[in-house]
Amino acid sequence: QGRVSGWTFLAEKPMWAVELETAPARRTAIVRAVLPDFPRNVEVEMGGRLSARCLGGETELRLRLSGFRIRTNGRVFTAEKDVEILWAGERLRIPPFTVRSGSSDFEAGGGWGPGTGLDLSLSGHVDLGLLRLFVPGFESLRGDAWMVLDAEGPVDAPRLSGSVHLEKGRFKLEN
Repeated sequence: QGRVSGWTFLAEKPMWAVELETAPARRTAIVRAVLPDFPRNVEVEMGGRLSARCLGGETELRLRLSGFRIRTNGRVFTAEKDVEILWAGERLRIPPFTVRSGSSDFEAGGGWGPGTGLDLSLSGHVDLGLLRLFVPGFESLRGDAWMVLDAEGPVDAPRLSGSVHLEKGRFKLEN
């Protein structure tokens, strides 16, 4: 379902706007088409609205993801509110959003631009058992982590900073 909300050119200053909207549904096939190495045991569900506009030669793209859920190995990760991704002025920006799964919750956000590089942050509480879903090699992993992490600079060599506090942590590596 989509809607074109307007298309006009005035002399040398183009002005137009387009909106496309879709209801929440499984979108894993689309994610895998864009990211071929996306894990096979992960399912993605989301809907959203894509809007684009051009005012006087400045283009803005805004993607709002609604009903965002990721399912893997019996766990569900849900965004508390819509996740927004904005491209304007040659900069990609993701305002902070919160994701929850069980007792874990973390906030992520930031941006990237060709001239400025990364500016990303991640903070919150994570049940370390969740990391087994994403980090291979652990037979068991237990405990809690509270973290504040930042990545800044070029994508191929970002500067990482922050802190992680572990509590009641235990792990066992696979043989």
